[in-house]
Amino acid sequence: MRRGDYARGEDYLKKAISFGPLNAKAYANLGTLYAMTRNYEEALRQFKTALGIRPQLVEVQPNLAQCYLDLGRPQDAEGIVLQVLKRHPELARAQSLYARLQQLKKAGAPRP
Repeated sequence: MRRGDYARGEDYLKKAISFGPLNAKAYANLGTLYAMTRNYEEALRQFKTALGIRPQLVEVQPNLAQCYLDLGRPQDAEGIVLQVLKRHPELARAQSLYARLQQLKKAGAPRP
């Protein structure tokens, strides 16, 4: 994806949010866009906003955990992943993140 596509996507999602400030999926998609551009702090804010509006958006929680991992905060990521797996043990994304967290623990690596 080209840089301009991200900017257009960001504009589009912000416009969608301005028309529907309780549109949790728009916040989640904006979070994904920010994560793709490595703006993890802003991605965290958007994912948290989405979950604040619709906590049942379970697919957003692994994205939030991934951002914490990318920021070098595996403890925060692990708490989220464990909560997701407790309620949805079949969720492949959460299983994958859990396996990665276990590898990091074994390696003693503080950062991914």
